[in-house]
Amino acid sequence: MTSEETLAVGLELAGFDERRRKKVRIAKNLSRFHAHFGSGPRVYATLWEMLHATGNETASIMPFILKLTAATCFQYYLMAIHLLCCYPTEDQAEGVFAKPIGVCDKMWSHWSWKIIELIHNLHTEVILWPGNWGNPDSDSDDETIFIITVDGVHCEIEEPTLDSFSDIEKHYSHKFNEPALDYEIGISIFTQKCVWINGP
Repeated sequence: MTSEETLAVGLELAGFDERRRKKVRIAKNLSRFHAHFGSGPRVYATLWEMLHATGNETASIMPFILKLTAATCFQYYLMAIHLLCCYPTEDQAEGVFAKPIGVCDKMWSHWSWKIIELIHNLHTEVILWPGNWGNPDSDSDDETIFIITVDGVHCEIEEPTLDSFSDIEKHYSHKFNEPALDYEIGISIFTQKCVWINGP
């Protein structure tokens, strides 16, 4: 799938038919795509290709394509991305995806979670740790200096369902004044890459 095809299918899924897409500039369509999928269509076209080309059987999308057809599988793939980006409830997502697109709206979450698992299984190909953590500009082979910056990121969540109605303090964010999870992220100063994740 090209970026243009990914954009068109994604916007069709989100309820923007061809007539509505043609009435606005490309920047507006890209903005609509970002709102529903979190990033640009090029990112998801590349990820789709990685799911095809991987040698890792636990990350390959090919068995699903053989079972569902490529077009249907691609729609479920974009629904999975929407789930990760917006985390809609079952009813909200059915409202978004209950369009004449040939995808059963009652099966969207079943296939979305299966595709999310495939994306997760790509992590060994996507996250590559460096062999040396030292300063790449240093002439000394013996010099190993670890310089990272660490910060926390709060990610909003729906309030967890509990047997009792008591609040769980660890799920509370003082930034949002709502339920959230807190992740600790470490970034290498030398390489500008993520080197540490802790949480929630």
